Amino acid sequence: MDEEVAVEPMNVERMENIPNHAIFGWGSASQGQLGLGPSGEDTVLQPILIPSLQDEEIATVACGQSHTLFVTKEGKMYSCGSNDYGQKGQNISNSKPELVNIMEEQVIKQVAAGARHSMAMTDTGQVFCWGDNSNGQVGRNNMEESHTASPK
Repeated sequence: MDEEVAVEPMNVERMENIPNHAIFGWGSASQGQLGLGPSGEDTVLQPILIPSLQDEEIATVACGQSHTLFVTKEGKMYSCGSNDYGQKGQNISNSKPELVNIMEEQVIKQVAAGARHSMAMTDTGQVFCWGDNSNGQVGRNNMEESHTASPK
């Protein structure tokens, strides 16, 4: 029997992992947050396979308001969706999950996504935060830096 996978859906998106490690998405797709690529649909009512992740073994998923983070069993982190506040950890918005290159040196164990910010914890216990900091939510003790796309 396969190991259970932590899935933390939030807001209008839902993600589910099935035993053969395929991952499906459904719900709001208006910002590319489901990772399905350019589908032209704002809402997906039935689970659809996320093709770009079908070869990855996904360990955990975190869904923000309009972005999604995926972490593999090996600790690689992928993101997709809106990046208006740098919440994806890279400088682009995309509708397909893409590797967050700045975190390649880290082994990610857990992720969390707020509405417009994100956090990741590594295998050594380090915590990285990025995205909207308008209310100090990335914990930098500095609200002058209103948002950042670089995990720190």
